[in-house]
Amino acid sequence: MRKTIISSSAAPLFRRLAMLTCLAIAVVASGCNFLPEEEGELPPPLIVPAEIQYNTIEVEKSSIVNSFRDGARIVSAREETVQFTKVSGRLESIEIEAGDTVEEGQLIASLIIGDIEDNIQTGELEFRKVEINYLQAQDRYNKGQITALDLEKSAIDLDLARIRLDRLKAQLEQSRIYAPFTGRVVYAAELEYNDRVEMYQPIAKVADMSDLLLRYTGENYQQLVPGTELAVMVAREIYTATVIATGTDAPDAAQDMENAVLIRTNEPLPDSTVLGSTAYFEYELERSDDTIVIPRRLLNSVGGRKYVNVLVDGLRVERDVVTGIENNTEIEILSGLEVGDQLIDR
Repeated sequence: MRKTIISSSAAPLFRRLAMLTCLAIAVVASGCNFLPEEEGELPPPLIVPAEIQYNTIEVEKSSIVNSFRDGARIVSAREETVQFTKVSGRLESIEIEAGDTVEEGQLIASLIIGDIEDNIQTGELEFRKVEINYLQAQDRYNKGQITALDLEKSAIDLDLARIRLDRLKAQLEQSRIYAPFTGRVVYAAELEYNDRVEMYQPIAKVADMSDLLLRYTGENYQQLVPGTELAVMVAREIYTATVIATGTDAPDAAQDMENAVLIRTNEPLPDSTVLGSTAYFEYELERSDDTIVIPRRLLNSVGGRKYVNVLVDGLRVERDVVTGIENNTEIEILSGLEVGDQLIDR
């Protein structure tokens, strides 16, 4: 029988190999005991919804007004254009400027017509001479010194002298134009001596400053009927006023009244008022008192439906409503809301 003999010099090496082999076996046997234990699946976190916070407005009663604001132009109740209506000619003089105040009958302008004034003076003397002859003939006729035919001839001479004089005066008057009434010159033509002037050419326009009106032509003019009371502001002063006429019943003196109304202040406007300047007014179309009024922004409209959002027991609830008067910022609620309801303000 063969025996294996291990030398003494190989014994230590053998023991070390044996120890390493035992250590490896121990590691394999222990397996995953050297790895951390795997944790089990965690449960999902509990999510608590945040409480919704609403800004609310408590429903109350108040008043609501629907009105409009606009401006009206200041005009004169009486304006008249001054012009030559019988003759044309060369300008002799224009006596006024825009802004002047004129008296009724004051000369505005005249045309060159030669020696007409001298001819009138001569005509007046001739007329007086013929008139004296007629008076003498009448006296002689009463004394029986001349016949009725002689008296008639003197009367005819007198009539002819009167006609000639009247014709000269008419020519003079046709060559002059005068202020039709006391007022202010709001227009004056820029003319110089010897300029050609045609018949019906506007020379000046005079406005009666004692009777000023407001002429309104805005889109709401149909809302203003005669008798409507207004408050108007002219040159930062407040005046009460009344609508006096519309386009269909305006006075003849009012011009360009289509789609317009006339308003007169209850107190006369000052002489310093500028024609053509703007007066401002506000007119109340409709009004409701002691009614539910909410901000217009809180009303929702989808198709024909109108509703608001109301907070009920902490929840948002849509509430259908019926509306009434409205303006730019507010709206009246006729039904669907009660005093004390909490409107959600978005």
